Amino acid sequence: MGLSSKLFRVFVVSVLLVSVFGCGKSDDKQQQDVKNLSPTVSIALDSSSAVGSDILEVVEGNPNLIVIHATANDPEGQSLSYEWNVTSDLSLDLGNVNTNKLEFVAPDVKEDSVFDVTVTVSDVKGASAQASSSFTIKK
Repeated sequence: MGLSSKLFRVFVVSVLLVSVFGCGKSDDKQQQDVKNLSPTVSIALDSSSAVGSDILEVVEGNPNLIVIHATANDPEGQSLSYEWNVTSDLSLDLGNVNTNKLEFVAPDVKEDSVFDVTVTVSDVKGASAQASSSFTIKK
């Protein structure tokens, strides 16, 4: 058996070993190296009593349903959870704070009143994002 025949056999065996056992990182290792990207989120007022993007006008004695929507997206397409937080001196009955929209009835106010809204959106792997805005209820 000549030298070229031995080299050819070594080459064939090497190719077979590489194709069977692979080279580089395994798929599991590659998946571990992929960073979980944070979702994106924005909020917007959707209300019949809105007179601007962040101003509400309340007619005394006429209950106004306020709806604030969160629009969120996860780059990896993971499902998202929502948590709303409102900071205000007003007494607000917020209802369900774990959906993509926050609904409540605007109270009658004696003077213009500001409330701050923050929504936190989290994906199933724990990455999160927040959006905040201040809204004014005008007398």
